[in-house]
Order: sequence, then C-alpha cells, then structure tokens
Amino acid sequence: MHTSKHRLPVAAVLLLAFVFISGQVAAQIQKTFTPKTLYLTYGNMTVPTKSARLLDTLINGRLSYTGTMDLVISDESIGIISSMQQANGRASFTLTSADFDFRAKEVLNYSDVSFREISISSLDGASKDAARFTVAFSAPNLKQGTGGGTLVQASGKSKTVLASNFRFTINGLPSNRVSAIEKINFTGNTAFRITVAAADEETWREFFLSGKGTRLQGSIELLAPNMKDVVFRADFNDASFQSWEREYDSSSEKIQRFAVGVRARFAMLTTK
Repeated sequence: MHTSKHRLPVAAVLLLAFVFISGQVAAQIQKTFTPKTLYLTYGNMTVPTKSARLLDTLINGRLSYTGTMDLVISDESIGIISSMQQANGRASFTLTSADFDFRAKEVLNYSDVSFREISISSLDGASKDAARFTVAFSAPNLKQGTGGGTLVQASGKSKTVLASNFRFTINGLPSNRVSAIEKINFTGNTAFRITVAAADEETWREFFLSGKGTRLQGSIELLAPNMKDVVFRADFNDASFQSWEREYDSSSEKIQRFAVGVRARFAMLTTK
C-alpha cells in the first residue's frame, strides 16, 4: 500500500479512534465526505457521491477497508449498480476526493472488493425526498495517492428522482394502491416490506392465506416527474409473502392500510 502525505478537502472530516475488536486493540480512521467532494469511478463511468463514509481498520498490523456511499440517480449510476450486482467479489473501483473547483486532491484505488449492500432508499408516495442508491463494501487492498489537481469530470447528468415517483407491479394482484416500499437490498435473495391501501386487502389477504403468494414475479419502477417515463426498472422473481401486518387508525379503529413482508430475488437493474 502506498501512502502519500496530503491535505483533506474542507468538506471531509477525519476521525481517529482506538477500539476493541475480538479482544484486540484496533486503530480506526474514518473519513466522512459531503456532496461534490468525492467521486466514484467504476469501469469507464464517473459519478458523484451524495455522501460517503470510509473506514480503515488496523488489527495486529493488518489493514482492512470498509465504506458506505450514497449515489444520486442517473443512467450512469444505474449502470454502475447493475455491474456491481454481477461483480462476485472481484470488483475494483476508484474514489477521487476533489475540492470545490472539482480538482482532484486524493485518489483511492480499491481492489478485490466485496459488496455487502447494494440498495435503493425507501420509496413512499408521500415523500418529498430524492431517491438514492446506497453501496456498502469491504476490500483487503487499497492504493492511495494524491490527485495532482487534475479536473474531475462526472459522466452524464444526475436526475432528481423523487422517492414518491414509483410504480410497483406483482402478477395476479392489484398494485396501484401500493403506497410505500421499504429500503431494498438488491444483493441475493432479499426481504422487504410493502404497504398497501386497505381497499385492496381482501384480494391480497386471500393470496396470503391460500398459499398463492409464492413464486410471484413483478417489478419496481422509478418514474420521471411526468410520471410516465421510466428512469429505471428492477425486476424480481421467486417472490413469496412472509408476513402480514395491519395498521389501525386510533380514532376510527378501522383498518386504513396493511403491510406485507416479501422475499424475492432481483434481476439486473435496467434503465427502461
């Protein structure tokens, strides 16, 4: 590992701590980055991170590297997420720290990366927040150097996609009243929770009780502001209902909506 002396950008926060891990004293260095100060390059695509936390841990003379980063929604970040889904622990990527003039100050090259989480934030019809991807990773190898002040240029343009602009479908069931979907991890066979208006409860409940709620297929789409154009699509299969939850209004004691726990396997994300 090559380590260079460098000055962190103003928007990066450095934290040094000593902790106990498995009975051993470990030194940890954590860096926290804010928007437009850290860029991810994966393959030939470079995208800005919305935020990031990077942690270096030293135990018995051995370094390990972990991190979490949020990505804004764009065609490029969707392509990166799709590639990460297929990486199988052999990925490599570069994180470049830049100043507010987009000049590179620090370059971090990670190799043999494993992705612990590749997810999309919770979707909610009442939300005014932007949807985002989250990537959590670990890596045994890091090469670190200065950026040399080169200009960092992002690929394409980010898109403001609201967490409320989504469409959920699942075969055999009415889904236009699905009001919320909890955060979904796209790695492997994943569990998530959907909330549906009570008007559709009878049909969904019958599927749940009869055992029909197995090996289902469906999709989740994020939509552009016009609510027609598809920004990205995630297809799932082998879905099964795992749990059923009812929510009551304390004033009327009537069921307003219900929630279903689902487990499914997601295919590669697409932009349409």
